[in-house]
Amino acid sequence: RDLHPRVRRQRQMCIRDRKKILELKAVVNGKCIPVEETKDEVFSKKILGDGVAFLPADGKIVSPISGTVSKISPEKHLYCIQTKEGVNVIVHIGIGSVRQNGEGFVPMVSEGQKVQAGDVLADADIDRLKAAGVDLCTPVIVTGHDILDEIECMTGDVTVGESIVMRFTMK
Repeated sequence: RDLHPRVRRQRQMCIRDRKKILELKAVVNGKCIPVEETKDEVFSKKILGDGVAFLPADGKIVSPISGTVSKISPEKHLYCIQTKEGVNVIVHIGIGSVRQNGEGFVPMVSEGQKVQAGDVLADADIDRLKAAGVDLCTPVIVTGHDILDEIECMTGDVTVGESIVMRFTMK
């Protein structure tokens, strides 16, 4: 049956409004920038997925979303959180930080642990990392685009655990 265009739009809006919307919050105090501005092509070309990046003012790194810590890299610089909806979020502390072999990072969570948005994932010694030549830019990437529909990223000055930096709709 063919619907009047206005009725069809209203019906589509109602269906869209029922879709689940997830939000990512700032993982650090500092500045949020587009992921395309990172100095690592894996992130800037969105090879792993879409996201944002942070220029941290301090070393307290928190979870951007509620879920389960599914992976912590042996070098303690990468944390993966999986939401109950199946979305995977990667928090990668610093560019070139893998060469630190865990030096300068103190994990505050363990694999399999449930976290809420704002829970501390790790403490990073940013002075030590800077002295070692690590670019402190911290990408946060969302994978699982097969279950995501619309993605909206926000940039600018952010407050850890409060500022919303990314919003996405589930298919």
